[in-house]
Amino acid sequence: MGARNTLTNAAGGTLNLSSTDGTPINYYTGTATFNNAGTLNHTVAGTHAIHSNVAFNNTGTVNVSVGTLSINGSGTDTGTYSASGGAACNFGGGTRTLSAGSTVTVSGTGAVQVTGGTTYVNGTVTGTGNFNVAGGTLTGTGVISSNMTLSSGSVAGTGTLTTHLLQWWQDLGQPCAR
Repeated sequence: MGARNTLTNAAGGTLNLSSTDGTPINYYTGTATFNNAGTLNHTVAGTHAIHSNVAFNNTGTVNVSVGTLSINGSGTDTGTYSASGGAACNFGGGTRTLSAGSTVTVSGTGAVQVTGGTTYVNGTVTGTGNFNVAGGTLTGTGVISSNMTLSSGSVAGTGTLTTHLLQWWQDLGQPCAR
């Protein structure tokens, strides 16, 4: 993407990220935005990224069923993110706002990870998988009803973090109190 571009996956549309390129949604120059109102499926093993200079807004559904999808730029979401099996959806940079009405579903051994930037959870995170903070900052007023691990980074803000399963600081072996 480059110059002044917007890629839109319209409601009812399906886009499968099945490229082996490390950054299938790339950036060249200018302003770049990817608006997902349909279904975005990450369908290939390995780690693949949406470039940090591409704003990614999700009002549809993002499914990660294999490998890792790293969303490295800023954006605002009212849609759904789903990671299942051994797959992971990674929020790796910028400012990501999971607005009220957004849903993050983690199942099985799947993971949703905050590894950089700031992620505001104002929606709901549910499931039997793992919600990991391994860098960056987690803040917001939402509810996390999933396993949650804080191994690096920080939990910030003036709101209340509600999680059903108390996890441990991995590097200190101490309970996480917030």
